[in-house]
This record gives sequence, structure tokens and C-alpha cells, in this order.
Amino acid sequence: MSNVAYMRVSTKELSLENQRQVLDKYNIDKWFEDDGVSGKTTDGRDGLKKMLNFIREDDYIYVVSLDRLARNQVDQERISAEITLKGATVVPLDLMEMLGYKEVPDNGGLKFIWDMMQVVKRYTAEQERKDMLRRQEEGIKRAKQEGKYKGSLPKYRPDAKNKKDKNIYFEVIKRLKFNQPLLSIAAELGISRNTVKKIKMRANF
Repeated sequence: MSNVAYMRVSTKELSLENQRQVLDKYNIDKWFEDDGVSGKTTDGRDGLKKMLNFIREDDYIYVVSLDRLARNQVDQERISAEITLKGATVVPLDLMEMLGYKEVPDNGGLKFIWDMMQVVKRYTAEQERKDMLRRQEEGIKRAKQEGKYKGSLPKYRPDAKNKKDKNIYFEVIKRLKFNQPLLSIAAELGISRNTVKKIKMRANF
């Protein structure tokens, strides 16, 4: 078991020293950093990639705040999933403070908080899926009333039988929520810009 620290600042004008001073008291065994790199994407974040390759089961990753890992919700979910899969645990000091902890809880407490965060994320995602499905059903009903419904269902939709098609639908929705350009979404997911546009229109974005 190792205590790992990850630090990031978005511009060269900012210093990592403040984060280092905060994290230094947690008996850190291994340090990783990205100096002057934006958290909007994972591009160019060599420190993050090295940290994700290094971590093992029962390691603890200390960050001064969750947004040091990622500013983009999609990336944050992907990074969190990779960390969880490896059996490591993130220790977000800002969240600890928000929850009223004056000291970082013991290992069992840290794992409980991290696991609960993942449960909340999954619950939120499921509620969003249900909401998307409800909105689609309402859209079909409205289209039928207006005589515009043709009867064929789109390939990418929240209730698609094909798991890949369903996942692509929700990935598009996630990226739309964070105002990612349509062409960029299409390129990343391997679909056309027009398909992204249609999903956006059906979801009433």
C-alpha cells in the first residue's frame, strides 16, 4: 500500500508549491505532477498517465481537490473508473473538509467515502438515463399528435437493444452537457456530425 500524491496547475505562472505543502503531511511515498497543463482534457498530462500506470490495489491517491484530476465530467468519470478498477482510492481533501472531517479518516473510512461517491455517480447516471427516456417518449407522443411521427426508431437512443448504440447515445448526451462541439463529439465516437445533431434535437438540448 502506497500513499500517492497527484498535483496539477493549469499555467506555468502558477506554482505547485502550495499543493505540495498541503499534501506533504500525509506521508506521501510517490509524487506525480502536471505543471502548466489544463484539466479540461487528458491531453498532454504525462503525470496523470504515469500515476494511473503506477497505482496498485490498496493505494491512496491524495489530491487537494477533485478538479485536479479532471475539470471535464466525462474524463473525471473515466479516471475514477480506472482508479476503482485497480483497487485504489482517491482522497480528495476538499471533500473531506466539506464533510466536516478535521483529519483524514482511517483506511476503512476512506474506502467507504470513495465507494459512496461511485454509488452516487451511478445513481445520478441512471436517473439521467430515465429522464432521457421519458423525454424521448414525450417527444414521440407529441410527434404522433402533430402527425409527424414516421414510426421508425433511431439507432442511438436510451432504450436501444444494442448496448453499444445505447452507450454511444449517453456518451453524446454527456458531451453535449459540457458544450463539446458537435464535430468533436462525432470524431471521438466514430459517428457523423448529423447523427450528433439529431440526438441533440431529440433530447431537447
